[in-house]
Amino acid sequence: VKVTLNNNSIYSNIYSKEILINSIINSYTNVVKQTYGSDWKASEQDKVTADKLLQLGYTTEQFKDLASKVVTQTLKDNKQPPNTLQYFLDKEASL
Repeated sequence: VKVTLNNNSIYSNIYSKEILINSIINSYTNVVKQTYGSDWKASEQDKVTADKLLQLGYTTEQFKDLASKVVTQTLKDNKQPPNTLQYFLDKEASL
């Protein structure tokens, strides 16, 4: 019996996952930039958190909509936006 490993499939899945993680991070970066005019920089932990958000079922669009609502509200409340994506896990923000 010969077992072959399809590395192309594995690498493709890893690459797709990275794209989705980066999409979550870029969404939040853009929302903060558009709302506050300031830069937000993701940490390595934010990448892990973005992956967890994806595992919870968030799509990039759903997360972007949620992030927009949260960041707009923090601006109205005269507060700073969440400085990590962990906020979205801690608050168990609903889909």
